[in-house]
Amino acid sequence: MSIPKIRRRTAVRALGTAALAAALLAPAAGAVAADHGKAAPVASVSASAAKGKGKGSLAAATKTVKLADGSTGKITKLGDHHYRMQMFFGPHLAGELDAQGERSDGFQSAKGMWAVLTPDGEVRSWVGGEQYGPGTFKLVDGSTAKISKVGDHHIMKVVSEGRVVATLEPKHGAWATGLLSGHGMAVVLTADGTFSSHIG
Repeated sequence: MSIPKIRRRTAVRALGTAALAAALLAPAAGAVAADHGKAAPVASVSASAAKGKGKGSLAAATKTVKLADGSTGKITKLGDHHYRMQMFFGPHLAGELDAQGERSDGFQSAKGMWAVLTPDGEVRSWVGGEQYGPGTFKLVDGSTAKISKVGDHHIMKVVSEGRVVATLEPKHGAWATGLLSGHGMAVVLTADGTFSSHIG
């Protein structure tokens, strides 16, 4: 407002098609477990803006971020509450996130990095913390993830203080979906039920 056999990822593009029951998680009770503090730090941001011209035009602000696996994210503002991030290793495109409206987007790289992009252009990235659904798991903020398999993908319901505060569901061909809670917890769920959560 956790987480036995690792499966290789083949997708490099995560499209934001997740349906969320809530845009923000309510603060959850419980302290973060100490071992979760080992995750890589949040991406640092270096911003350079190209301002839009003309009355009423939107600024096409672009930021570059250094992500937790060493790749670079280029973030472009496409509209109000609509951002896209392309991730590069050198000149090579490794993946893309698109967040719009009340929907964040999530990604897992072949190198084990997890990333979340919000509709306001905020980014979180980290390495590690993988867990595998279906089942019930504790997330790093003390809330509970209930993961179930539905057809060819998985759904996560985030439960805090006895109520469902968010739902993550990759669908319509998307590989992963993400969420950044109002108190700083980032979560990514992939279609095969693998997930990770992080605060930092």
